[in-house]
Amino acid sequence: MRILLLFSVLTCLLASCKKDSPQKVDQLPQLSISSVNPASGHPGDEITISGTGFSTALNSNTVKFNNVVAVVSNVEATSLKAKVPIGAGDGPVSITTSTGTTTGPTFTYIPDVIAAGTIQSTTQVVALYWKNGVPVPVDSSMNLTIRSMAVAGPDVYLSGYEYNGTVMVAKYWKNTVVTNLSDGTKWAEAYSIAVAGNDVYVAGSETNGTHSVAKYWKNNVAVSLTDGSQDAHAYSIAIAGSDIYVVGDEQMPGGSVIAKYWKNGVPVSLPNSNPKASAYSIAVDGGDIHITGWGEDSIGTRSAQYWKNGVINSIPNQANVTISAVKIIANNIYMSGAEFAGVTNTATYWKNGTGVPLTNGYYTAGAYDIAFYGNDIYVAGTEHNGSVYEAKYWKNGVATSLSNNSGNGILWGITVR
Repeated sequence: MRILLLFSVLTCLLASCKKDSPQKVDQLPQLSISSVNPASGHPGDEITISGTGFSTALNSNTVKFNNVVAVVSNVEATSLKAKVPIGAGDGPVSITTSTGTTTGPTFTYIPDVIAAGTIQSTTQVVALYWKNGVPVPVDSSMNLTIRSMAVAGPDVYLSGYEYNGTVMVAKYWKNTVVTNLSDGTKWAEAYSIAVAGNDVYVAGSETNGTHSVAKYWKNNVAVSLTDGSQDAHAYSIAIAGSDIYVVGDEQMPGGSVIAKYWKNGVPVSLPNSNPKASAYSIAVDGGDIHITGWGEDSIGTRSAQYWKNGVINSIPNQANVTISAVKIIANNIYMSGAEFAGVTNTATYWKNGTGVPLTNGYYTAGAYDIAFYGNDIYVAGTEHNGSVYEAKYWKNGVATSLSNNSGNGILWGITVR
């Protein structure tokens, strides 16, 4: 009897398990995405994803926008919030939990347009950057100059200099926090900034009491590129892997000025038939080094110059052209600058030597930086409107003004991501 009773109990338990198990599986919600709201946005925007089967543990949901992992900020069983990752592009939203992966609607990625410059009124110069048209003031002073911008992750870096009543002080700003690169006792200027990983590089110059020394600062520590026996300047810096490239110029004992670049501190003189020349911008693409600048003849007339791997190349109408920046995209050489149109300068960019005017030449204008997103070309600069200079950029030739007659404005840098 005891054996029969035990057998009956085991049979009941087994039957109960078989009966309950399917029911427990059926109670688990299926992982799905029903909506993404809003369906478009900029990097960093918080998006609400609704559906079923999400894990209530924050780190147990992997959200991707077009296969790029996003940061999840809040989660419930039927909804979660995630921030659009930088550079995601258009594509579906997906969620992965311990139960599997589900794919939802397509999200439309709107790239950030970040442009930096200054607006000068009668009382002050305001350094600022605009993110998607919204101004972010960085600093202000009557004696402030901004010359370059770099963007790394969420951070915007500007470089420039400020007159302290006696000398210029070289500076850079990370968002709105300023760092002085010089101590204010000797004249110093910061022209170009680049960010690589956790390292911040700034190119410029500082006097030694007698001459201007070309130098760069890495994480606020100065590295001299010239010995200080003659005037020299550094105007642009680029980081390629472990290599540091700086371009500028150095005066020779006889009075001529030589355009130069330095690779990891080693100088290379750039050939030029003019008694004076300077290098202003550099782009490193694989093994190729592209440099633009100017040459000045014996009567003081300047013309644009372009060197590739140390060899000078001709530029169409170069006597009437000023080049401010060079960029390489998909083996195409882009330059931005201005072309003299008889009375005024026309803001222009060039693709492989072919000029594309951005303004009609009625008022003076110039282009100082160029950026790309997909097939779109963005050029930053300035144009006079008959009253003041407007800080503006052109997307595929269509202008957007950012300063809106609030003073003389100029854009020195632009990034699209």
